[in-house]
Amino acid sequence: AGTVVLGNGKKYAGISTTVFGKVGRARLVTARSVKRASAAGGDADVCAPDSLSHAKAAGKIVVCDRGVVDRVDKSAEVKRVGGKGMVLVNLTENSTDGDTHAVPTVHLNVPFGPAVKKYAKKSHATATLKKGNLSSTPSRYPQISGFSSRGPSVGNGGDLLKPDIAAPGVSVLAAVAPPTNGNQK
Repeated sequence: AGTVVLGNGKKYAGISTTVFGKVGRARLVTARSVKRASAAGGDADVCAPDSLSHAKAAGKIVVCDRGVVDRVDKSAEVKRVGGKGMVLVNLTENSTDGDTHAVPTVHLNVPFGPAVKKYAKKSHATATLKKGNLSSTPSRYPQISGFSSRGPSVGNGGDLLKPDIAAPGVSVLAAVAPPTNGNQK
């Protein structure tokens, strides 16, 4: 978990595997407000490759919309332009994912994502990214992912519950063995 602490004191918890301590206090900006002059606004909103301006985004925490572009490519774009961190926001109900991002990132679902994006549009918005859930909203995890089998099986008339064993299976942090497996750890 990670928490976005806004300059106005509001705290929004989401998913993070890349905030290891504290990031900030830094200027919080929407991706569109730090876009390259030649980039389309829609491309900037989703932090598409080569859509953001180094001169405008360096040292800032950038709010990127979910969609169209791979989630980790969004943080790679923020890193490319010198951004300090990223808040990935779902503008509609969707999963939140603990990806390994290029910069410290907190992924927020609705209603938190749109609230943070609205705040980032203010002229002097700031934020801090912190490890853990520091908000008053309890985490909704662990959960069975929405695409998992939940039973009963309709293929046999509903007499058989599947899966035999169920456990959360998305955003599970795990090790790879052996450690020399393609230099993955």
